[in-house]
Amino acid sequence: EDEEQSRLAFVILGRRALVGLAVVAGLQAPGSRALRTRSSVVRALSSCCPGGATTKSPLERGEEEESSSKKKKNNNNRVDMLEVDEGLEAFLASHSGVKCVVIGTSKKGAKFKELAKSATEVVGVVGFLDASTDEGCEDALKVGASELPAAAIYDGSTLAYVTTDAAALEANARDAVREAVRHAYARSAVGGPSVLPGDCGDFEKRRELLGYDDGDSGVEGADLGLGCGNPLSVAKLQKGDVVVDLGSGAGVDVFAAAKAVGLEGRVIGVDMTPEMISKARKLVPAELKETATFRLGEIEHLPVANDVADCLISNCVINLSVDKPQVYREMFRVLKPGGRLAISDVLRIADLPDELKTQESYSC
Repeated sequence: EDEEQSRLAFVILGRRALVGLAVVAGLQAPGSRALRTRSSVVRALSSCCPGGATTKSPLERGEEEESSSKKKKNNNNRVDMLEVDEGLEAFLASHSGVKCVVIGTSKKGAKFKELAKSATEVVGVVGFLDASTDEGCEDALKVGASELPAAAIYDGSTLAYVTTDAAALEANARDAVREAVRHAYARSAVGGPSVLPGDCGDFEKRRELLGYDDGDSGVEGADLGLGCGNPLSVAKLQKGDVVVDLGSGAGVDVFAAAKAVGLEGRVIGVDMTPEMISKARKLVPAELKETATFRLGEIEHLPVANDVADCLISNCVINLSVDKPQVYREMFRVLKPGGRLAISDVLRIADLPDELKTQESYSC
């Protein structure tokens, strides 16, 4: 039953689309490494969710599994896509960021559904282009689809990749999303809070609302306004702790954590954007140079050894990952037995308005 609940916990924490409601979670792993991926997450969810995790009889669990299995089969046959009925150029212009267009005929076969399923698992906007119409056929030829069904990945209005293979589509879609996020954050590193959407509110007031005090970081230029809370408020850092920050940006949380752990401790910031790493390294104060360091890397593949961290922190970054389960696997790989997680992130609980569906808005 613990295994069932832990899988549910990871679905809730890791596989949902994330953007909208701020969530701060502080989880402590038990001393036994084998139990960390189960008990701590389940207990945390149980304590904050009405009803929590309850023990059910084998009969009840069997009935639920059968019902769940039927629902999964029905869901697997459904793929939600937008019709590209106004023309390909108009479709691309009306949806910003990374999107995918699956090209086929009105008779959607198994291969078409496989492509569509792979696309919807990675890309937020997926359209269907019917090549059996005159207009659709012209658009398919422009894309360069020599075989149908096919799928085309676009970054904005730029064609990035065309394929007929579902596995290749998923891999390239992940790369396209990752590069779009990297580009948006590179702009933030260079331009600072000025590149954020105008409706993000007063910058200083926003810091206060997110739970920061004036002296938390004390490093000018480190806070770019990209967080959604203060993970250090639940991290319970101690002198001598080793801390890893997933998606450290310009270092606002790294510097605050470095002050908390002192000269006996160490804080490692990991970010996939070279511009962010460069900016953060330049901002390290002299008194923190022995404590705070920054490494270029992806949070799905942390450049950190096994079992080294007393605490892992992350501030509004996991939602941007294209492979969230892999992020959690990496977290538990580098975390010491008995270590802690302190995560501030966001959940999308409603559709976003169109004006916020831009790379810079998602970065905000």
